[in-house]
Amino acid sequence: MKQNLFNKLWLRVGMIVAIMTTALTVSAAEEVYKTLTFCNAGTDINKTSSYTASWTETVGGFGWTISNFNNNNWGWTDGGNPALYLVKCGRKKGKSANTPSVATIVTNAAIDEAITKVEVTLTAISSNDYNSIKLYVASDNEFTENVTTINVSSIPSSAGKMTITVPEANRTANRYYKIEFDTK
Repeated sequence: MKQNLFNKLWLRVGMIVAIMTTALTVSAAEEVYKTLTFCNAGTDINKTSSYTASWTETVGGFGWTISNFNNNNWGWTDGGNPALYLVKCGRKKGKSANTPSVATIVTNAAIDEAITKVEVTLTAISSNDYNSIKLYVASDNEFTENVTTINVSSIPSSAGKMTITVPEANRTANRYYKIEFDTK
């Protein structure tokens, strides 16, 4: 079985910063199959300073739609690796402060392999800022058919890897994946 990897989803004081990177050591039974990274950001492509924007990122010919994340016009980088750019969700400042927001990262095409899990690396997260974190798996891109909803039962309150395991019965090829962050 393959795993779908969201390898660095960076959370700061209730705001999500997503960096998907390419390398992770996994057990012999699994391998990283799809990744999302913002390494190629920092250009004029997909710049936004809004928490209500949507755009598409393409990595290795595979597309992902990012919705309700802010990339600060590609002004945020990972201090440990300035080639990696960050995105955030969850409004904390100005007139929209404390306004609920649901941010998503969605695969634009069905993944042609069975996926066992999605891994996300979190840093500086506050579980008090989230209503829920969910992974949806569906057979259609509208997420209306054969939908499996996997709730993160315990939203992390500290940095570390968050692994969302796809139930064995739902590990099927040709599925769409959506990770959803519902902020307070």
